[in-house]
Amino acid sequence: MITERYLEDDWRLFKRKIPGWQLSHMEKLCRSYEELLHGAGTWDEKFWTLSERIQRDQKSAGVSVDMRRSQLVANILGLIDDGVISMEDLEDFSDTLKATVRSLRSL
Repeated sequence: MITERYLEDDWRLFKRKIPGWQLSHMEKLCRSYEELLHGAGTWDEKFWTLSERIQRDQKSAGVSVDMRRSQLVANILGLIDDGVISMEDLEDFSDTLKATVRSLRSL
């Protein structure tokens, strides 16, 4: 668990941005589910494949995050790893936070 102290502004900004990031990600997921349902295969195969994907996707940072200040960096790393956001999406955050994320991603 990363317990670094970041600026209050970073936390407020994250709380403002996360709903939009997640909504955009869930829209992409729903489009991929739609493609799955319209693709080849039997209905039972599609059903079980979709069920497994939804269960997996529900655990991704793009859908669900632990909204504790102590999890700020871990959540951002998860969003980047899941392809929900990129480093460019962090341009409004403090230089300290961006440097921390960059250094942890390079490990």
